[in-house]
Amino acid sequence: TPYLDVLDRLHRELRPEHYVEIGVRHGRSLALARGTATGVDPAPAIDCDLPATTEVVALTSDDFFAAAPASLVPDFCFIDGQHLFEYALRDFMNIERHAAPGAVVVIDDIFPNHPVQAERERRTRVWTGDLWRLADILRIYRGDLFLLALDTTPTGLMLIAGLDPEN
Repeated sequence: TPYLDVLDRLHRELRPEHYVEIGVRHGRSLALARGTATGVDPAPAIDCDLPATTEVVALTSDDFFAAAPASLVPDFCFIDGQHLFEYALRDFMNIERHAAPGAVVVIDDIFPNHPVQAERERRTRVWTGDLWRLADILRIYRGDLFLLALDTTPTGLMLIAGLDPEN
């Protein structure tokens, strides 16, 4: 199943009040939002129509969260930014700090199809970096979270629930 189909279904089922997306690139996944949405990307290259309720913030996620208002309380988030473990972990931690009760986070690119795709330096068109490490770390250190790996094309998604802003 294509990952955009899964994200579209999650938007329909969850009906989030505030969706946050880290790493919007061309905006195709951000365009699926049906309510208030914030896309964060230091160099967005939007090439599709976005809903009027969507805002694109041209900052790194670190800068965005450093200045995030207390009113930022997302209940559905998609992390598809830097494809390096430490960035995704930091994005997850920042999102969890702001998350609404019952929030769901989805992380892209957790199943590399080839060892070269899983390298920290990009050498392929489809690249996961070392995001696959995040699932293992969360399983070890955050047994309180619900983790569900989804075999989507091209490189899988991980759905995370049970967030705790105090953790």
